[in-house]
Amino acid sequence: MRMLTALSLLLLLSACGGASGGTAGGTKVSPRAGASGRPASGGGGGGGGSSATLDITVSGAISGHSTQLDSNQKNDCVEPGAAVTIGTYPLNLYPVISGKTYQFSFLVGKFKGPVTIQFPDKSNVLLLYIADKAGGDLWGPSDKSTGSFVMNPDTISGHADIKAMTALAGTTSVDLAATWNCPPKR
Repeated sequence: MRMLTALSLLLLLSACGGASGGTAGGTKVSPRAGASGRPASGGGGGGGGSSATLDITVSGAISGHSTQLDSNQKNDCVEPGAAVTIGTYPLNLYPVISGKTYQFSFLVGKFKGPVTIQFPDKSNVLLLYIADKAGGDLWGPSDKSTGSFVMNPDTISGHADIKAMTALAGTTSVDLAATWNCPPKR
């Protein structure tokens, strides 16, 4: 049920939200043109011309560090040109944290290229969450979250450092730091 709600939010964001540069709803949303970003590291997982990678650290309701992607899950990496054409950039990776598979996902609406988003994100241009793949809770940024999300100029990598991501069903929170690289299949 929670995943259905998250999927509904993803569809709603792709139809309504937007990251197009400038300022939206009082939140600075800036296209990234020439920033170097941090390199992604880690291993495992399928999807993409090269293997997708994710280096993720979480604390709070979920706690641990991982560079391992679940090889039984299909990691979804999008072709940047296609994302610009359709105006939506989705990504799904499946890290194994403390022996359990989670879903790390984000969707940038009205996608036109690399962006930097500061939290709290009053413009709702980004839907980002980490969810328990086994049907547990789902955590995403709220109006109390702080930090940033950066998509690098290559538009297949980036990093996020977000504090106080709150649970969809409950009062728990998670702090997340992640660096990813997700090349599309060629």
